[in-house]
Formats: sequence, C-alpha cells, structure tokens
Amino acid sequence: FSQLRSRIAIPHEIAVCPWGAWWTMLRDPDLRYQGALHQAYRGATQMLGVMPVGRLPAPVTDPAPYVTLFWSVRRADDAQLRARGLQPWKDEALALAPGVEPLLAQIESFDQLIAATYADVRMDHWHHRRIVVIGDAAHATSPQVGQGANLALIDALVLARCLALPLEAAPALAAYTTFRRAHLNYYQRASSLLTPVFQSDGTLLPWL
Repeated sequence: FSQLRSRIAIPHEIAVCPWGAWWTMLRDPDLRYQGALHQAYRGATQMLGVMPVGRLPAPVTDPAPYVTLFWSVRRADDAQLRARGLQPWKDEALALAPGVEPLLAQIESFDQLIAATYADVRMDHWHHRRIVVIGDAAHATSPQVGQGANLALIDALVLARCLALPLEAAPALAAYTTFRRAHLNYYQRASSLLTPVFQSDGTLLPWL
C-alpha cells in the first residue's frame, strides 16, 4: 500500500477487498503460456491465471521466459489453506487447469507464494499544494478490470500536459484533478460492480 496518502491532507477511503490472490513467478521453458493471459474459473470461488511477464533482468542469465501464476484466495482463509499443505492446493489447481502441471512442479514451498491484497482507494481529489498522487496510490482497485497500468499511464500523460500549461504548480495540479475525475470515477465504479463476478461467494452474478 502507498504510504504517500497518509502524509498529505487529502481525504480518502480505503476498502480492503475480502478476496486476494497467491502470486508467484515461474519459468515457462516450453513457451506454453506466452503471448496471452490464460485464466480458468469455477464460479467465482476458484480462479487460476497465468500471465507472461518476459525474461528476468540482468544480471540473471536465465534465457527462459517467465510467467506469473496467480490463484484466487479469500483473505480470511489464507492461513487455513496454507496449513493444509501444498499438495491439496496443487490438486485443486490441477483439477481446474490440468495444463499448469509443469508450472506447479516448480513450487516446492508456500514461501514461493506471495499473498496479494487488493483494495479500493477513493480520494476526494488527487492534489495538495505542489503534490499530486497518481496511479494505484491514487485510485487502486481490484485487478479484475485489468486497467491499473493503463490508468497510471494516462495519469502520467495528463499530468505532463497540465504541467506544460502556462500556470503555477498548484493550479496546474488542480487542473489535473479536474481532467481525470470523470474517467477515473467510471473505472472505479466499473471495478466495484465487476469484481464480485470474478471473486466472491456468489452464484448468480458469476453465472451471468
């Protein structure tokens, strides 16, 4: 979580999502998962995804491309699921997506699985004097809409354009908030509405 928000006088709300995910990076030497995001679902209570992330940066010399594997987890169940042991989880994952067996074989300990927590962040505005907050620090959402990086890039572009205006810093940042409000509010609402379709205990919304 960003530590910037708590240090500036901008009213904000943080709602931690009940669901998160286990994440890890694994080798994909057979190039089975390159070029696209792969996901498998059972309702909204089980989800496994594999996303290509490229090669490791120098000085690592491993030529194999890597993927990120993630598994949907209700945060309240994290400790209990880990206490069962690794094999029961692998069995569930293989039942949902049999093709990931070569990836799961690389996981030898729960220490390789990082627990990711998601949260919805809402701020009244994104500037205070000469400080501006952008990206997930300003408007984090669940990743289900898949727009976090895109929104951060647009933030940066709009901010650069605002700073290029013939204005002092404070009014330029106020203009940034004005220009970004409608777009960001739309995606925050969309994320709130769509997240239960992908991660929840519900049955009707996932079925639809």
